[in-house]
Amino acid sequence: MPSKLEQYIPTLIAYFNNDPGTMKLVLQYVGDDDPYGLIELILSHPIKTHWLKTEPAFFREIVTGSKTFEVRNNDRGFEVGDVLILQEYLPAWAPKPGYSGRQIKKKISYILDDPRFCREGYVILGLRD
Repeated sequence: MPSKLEQYIPTLIAYFNNDPGTMKLVLQYVGDDDPYGLIELILSHPIKTHWLKTEPAFFREIVTGSKTFEVRNNDRGFEVGDVLILQEYLPAWAPKPGYSGRQIKKKISYILDDPRFCREGYVILGLRD
């Protein structure tokens, strides 16, 4: 005879994301009105911050909101939830090459690494505020 836990299918009843990098799930077994039927799972991963040079034309489009993605070499192990600090970087041929001092903070909301759409070793990062 199956145990009480084996008789019921767990159902997600709550999801909390109060702390950066932490997700708390509360599960309850279907058909179980007993409050002791609740199980809390706390999942976490360290949020990394990536400081990235960004060309002026692309930087402007990100600031205005018309560009909501980045195409990058995946040499940093990007993960959903990581923070990007995109820094405007003026090319060598500019009158004053180097960092302009302007930067914008974004979070990675999605990662596309499908070889049908990305060159090997590259990813497309969906961005949000």
